[in-house]
Amino acid sequence: MPAPATGPRTCPLCAEPVDDLYTAIAYGDRGAPAHFDCIVALLGEREELEEGARLCYLGGGSFGIVQMRASARSGDRGGTLLIHKRIEVEERDSAPAWREELRLPMPERRVNVAASEVAASEEVPCR
Repeated sequence: MPAPATGPRTCPLCAEPVDDLYTAIAYGDRGAPAHFDCIVALLGEREELEEGARLCYLGGGSFGIVQMRASARSGDRGGTLLIHKRIEVEERDSAPAWREELRLPMPERRVNVAASEVAASEEVPCR
């Protein structure tokens, strides 16, 4: 996948270059790209985890303090994931400009047309 056209970005937490914007998290008031690991380290310092609880990425720029609860059914190796706390790192419903630069162009949409609707001289795209 090609790199974005913009210049290097600097992580606001460690001041090192952010080489992989695809894994960066928008951080702070300006939504600057921060290393995923720097965000995890910051939240690990800020949050107090109970025994058995873990910090987990939930998606969409949010993390959570989670814990697995064993299933009541005997022999069931699964369980229920309990989210004790949701931590929104990225602002919802707003994408920073640097993330917009990463979007792939949308392919041209084609409309399927029945052969009976097309004149004999027109070309019909394959379906």
